[in-house]
Amino acid sequence: MGKILVVDCSVSERQGKLRPTIYPELTVLHLARLHRVDFDRFILVDHPNLRNCALGRVVDKRKYHKVVISGSGPIDPANDEQKIGQDVTSGELNSTVLRIIELCVERGIPLLGICYGHQMICRSAGARVEDLETYEFGFVPVQLTQNSQEHPLFAGIDSPFLAAEHHNMGVRKPSGSLDVLAQNDRCVQAVQIRGTEVTGVQFHPDFNSGHGVLEDTVAYYYRREAASLRLSEAPLVEPPDKDEAYMMNNVPLLRFMRTTVGSS
Repeated sequence: MGKILVVDCSVSERQGKLRPTIYPELTVLHLARLHRVDFDRFILVDHPNLRNCALGRVVDKRKYHKVVISGSGPIDPANDEQKIGQDVTSGELNSTVLRIIELCVERGIPLLGICYGHQMICRSAGARVEDLETYEFGFVPVQLTQNSQEHPLFAGIDSPFLAAEHHNMGVRKPSGSLDVLAQNDRCVQAVQIRGTEVTGVQFHPDFNSGHGVLEDTVAYYYRREAASLRLSEAPLVEPPDKDEAYMMNNVPLLRFMRTTVGSS
């Protein structure tokens, strides 16, 4: 099993300086270490608007056989004018991510985008990323489509299944080059760019039972700021066995890290 490049898109600001948050350490990086996956971490906020030649050396098929693009939170995937900190715009960060996606397509490198990463994959294929008007948090039923039946990340998973969600942006109408693998009544939940090994999931297969990221988020938003955050009226789903729900939620990410995604 070769090395994976994890593009860490988390962002926080301290004393005017942008830096990654602790969340990737509790989610995607934690699962990679737990399952002995060899990876390098590319911190997006350290490389806004990175030149094409430099990115070409980063996304190198000879060095990395797969790429994962993490979730973000503060970076708006649809607005390139948003200010991130004092000196960086969302457009500078988005352009770097879009170029990474393009390089993976051009070089045939399997890519999995999570949440923000999924949204940027959809944007790269011409789909519109939009504000869903209400937030989607917690475990949510997701329906697999016919396209997912032979996809290696989803084959054999029961439909619907409970996916861990944490987002308010999403894609309602996919572009013609995207095959929809999963969806619910809120938005598209998983896609593959047709003819490539590039897959995106709106949900968080990196959320796990070990660190309570999802529980902390749900507690914060539902108990402290429910009125101001336009939360979905759908009730929170409490899985009968939360550990089992997390294990099933992790399956697509663990399969990706362990196997090669097949082109459709």
